[in-house]
Amino acid sequence: MKNYKFSISFVGTNYSGWQYQPNVPTIQNEVEEKLYYIVNKKKPIKQKIRAIGCSRTDKGVHAIEFVFNVKMEFDKDLNFLKKALNSALPKDIKVHNIEEVPLEFNSRFDALKKTYIYKLFFDEKNSPFFQDRAMLVYKPTDLGKMMEISYLFLGYKDFRGFTKELEDENGYCFVENITFKVDYPLVEISITANRFLRYMVRRMVGTMLSYAQGLISIDDVNDFLQAKKVSNHTAKANGLYLKKVYY
Repeated sequence: MKNYKFSISFVGTNYSGWQYQPNVPTIQNEVEEKLYYIVNKKKPIKQKIRAIGCSRTDKGVHAIEFVFNVKMEFDKDLNFLKKALNSALPKDIKVHNIEEVPLEFNSRFDALKKTYIYKLFFDEKNSPFFQDRAMLVYKPTDLGKMMEISYLFLGYKDFRGFTKELEDENGYCFVENITFKVDYPLVEISITANRFLRYMVRRMVGTMLSYAQGLISIDDVNDFLQAKKVSNHTAKANGLYLKKVYY
């Protein structure tokens, strides 16, 4: 038995996230199904394939780099496996690298930090090109205010106010940096942290947007950061990309 680390990218538009769910398409469903067929082809005893993902992703979220690992027996060249997988997988999922790693490696628990990017498209001309690949913004937005408020999120903070609900679990995350790449009308926000809570990036971006549009005050943002209340300002899933996982 060996442990293999896979690096893939995908467009999440047609999937209900990474994690397996019955009766709906997910990325995990696709990779496990195709791996099972390739690895067990012409073998009398079939081995079970279980892919451990580095993160959950919500429906419609994309990935530039997503990592998962699988423990299995495989006696052929890894380049053959990569080519076979890319031939079998849908065109919106691509395998970029496969390598053998120590048996104890776990793509989720061994991750040191992750970088997400969020794409905003300020759609003044109703462009068709970013419908599923960025959040379309129609309201007047002060980008300077978005950048100004982003500094409040840096450092070791309690982000329970930016997840689904105020829970008792540990909500502390260390946000290492937040940067803006402006190529108007496209704006990319990059966020790197040691860990992320569910909906955290989307609610951070949604909160920054609402502040920049004059819908909430800086006091509201501070209340969210002190976990006094939960932000319901959630940016859409289609603008979110997992960019990099660090080990």
